[in-house]
Amino acid sequence: MFDHIIIQFAKLPRLGQVKTRLAPAIGDEACLALHTQLLQFTHAQIVKANQALGGLSALSLNHLGEHEVIEKIAQSTPVIVQKGSDLGERMAHAIRWGLTVAKKVLIVGSDCPVLSVDYYQQALNALDDEPHVFINAEDGGYVLVGARQTCDELFQDVPWGTEDVMAVTFQRLGAANKKAAILGPLWDVDRAEDLARLKQLKPNWPND
Repeated sequence: MFDHIIIQFAKLPRLGQVKTRLAPAIGDEACLALHTQLLQFTHAQIVKANQALGGLSALSLNHLGEHEVIEKIAQSTPVIVQKGSDLGERMAHAIRWGLTVAKKVLIVGSDCPVLSVDYYQQALNALDDEPHVFINAEDGGYVLVGARQTCDELFQDVPWGTEDVMAVTFQRLGAANKKAAILGPLWDVDRAEDLARLKQLKPNWPND
């Protein structure tokens, strides 16, 4: 069994279906380009992490379809389909599956441009001491969740997409008598102000 697997969650790049909260500010075409850039960036960071740390990786999409970037990633990384009726069910399923091939599972989104190799290392180290780890996001959600044991109830009845995600997850941890390491917070790109922050941090994005 491998030490760990890093599963990247992403939406299949499709015009009008990604980064929709940014669409009024920048338009659908720019939203699609940004989403694709962030997806590629996250994949590249995972590759770097596994080059340094070993382990497996997979790209988990909301559904399959043709796209040149996905096809390129699939040449070296398994591409799988998310299973479940909401994000919580999809993450719980991914953790259960991941633990059949590795001792530790990390799930990351594709929206955080500051999620570096160091954070992957910190998260994996944290799982040596605790059964779960989260890197919370400044907007109240999280950008990474990790586990070395299953606990489906952590992800049940969570108000996904709101500022209460991490707070409700804390409640689920307490109710299940589970402990978790909390790292971060980091930020992801969902709003116009996040995009401005990205451009300030990485003026040559996506080539930084």
